[in-house]
Amino acid sequence: MFHQIFLGVAPSPLRDTIAAQFDPDKHKRLVHPCVGKWSIPTLIAQRTGIEGSVLHASDISLYSTLIGLICNPELTFEQFGIEVPDHLQLYIEGAETRAEEVAGHMLALRHLTIPNEGRRVITAYTTEMQRELRGNRVEYRRTLAERLSVQAALLDGANYELADVRDVVAEVAERDSEEDFITASLPMYAGDYAKLYDEAEQQLWTPTWDERAFDPAEIVETLGMLTDSKATCVSLMYMDNSRIPKGWTKLLAVERGGGRTDYVITNKPLKLRRAIPAVAKQDPTHLPVFGADDVITRDSKISYMQCDLPVSLRSPPGHDDHPDTGAAPDRRQSCSQRRIEWFRRRNGSIALHA
Repeated sequence: MFHQIFLGVAPSPLRDTIAAQFDPDKHKRLVHPCVGKWSIPTLIAQRTGIEGSVLHASDISLYSTLIGLICNPELTFEQFGIEVPDHLQLYIEGAETRAEEVAGHMLALRHLTIPNEGRRVITAYTTEMQRELRGNRVEYRRTLAERLSVQAALLDGANYELADVRDVVAEVAERDSEEDFITASLPMYAGDYAKLYDEAEQQLWTPTWDERAFDPAEIVETLGMLTDSKATCVSLMYMDNSRIPKGWTKLLAVERGGGRTDYVITNKPLKLRRAIPAVAKQDPTHLPVFGADDVITRDSKISYMQCDLPVSLRSPPGHDDHPDTGAAPDRRQSCSQRRIEWFRRRNGSIALHA
């Protein structure tokens, strides 16, 4: 549950495509406004081994700020005005490390945002979720702190500030330096973040996004400041092709289905360009389910469906040999029934045509 605290993380392959454009030999500053969950700079650090000080991150959200606090120990909760109210102190009580303290603040935020997922209506379900979070807070905090520590080790010494994306883009445009690499995922809907987090964050600090709310209609103007810049800008563009500034290059187009296509765009004429079509999906409820006692033979007809994890299926006794040569099977392409059962629990049923 704790990894769902912040919603809106750049999915792969969009994230991978952006990270692939960063050249540590050329780019000496990685600028990331709207840094969110810090997933893109973390991926870049993993791939290139850059120092955390190369990163200049910013956002207006409490969650992003909390990650900044663990990536840069010189930052303090007090300077951002972060304070947990008495009724939520149980989430940070007993924290022994900076990572656990930050994790405790994240759990407090999670506690406050649970009702918002039910459209701000307190139900038995949301109440039970909060009770679950409280009851297992020590384990949740420990696990989350471990993950944060790994991220902090990669980005140790990163620069972080509360900043409006428009101001950050304007600063990069003014520098006009080939050493700058800037990436951002600009808000596509007005007020979405405030709808989910406003009431929750007001109990933990003083939010700043209402001072000058970003209007998606400003996307073309904002990114347009970098059209002719020497800096490299690689940005996400969700759904709306009309908001891509004139003269920019589409590096990646990912068709999501339902008429939606997401893009990775850049102000440079980079050569890496790909398009990924939507995968036709079948409703597994209309297909017979592959059960624990079923086997796949040479006569079976399989309906292949896209999965997040690779899986292979065990052949039954007497069907293991190669149909033409009689050679023994390649054991690397088979797995135990236990593996199949694990896959079913993790990802749902496997469809098999009779």
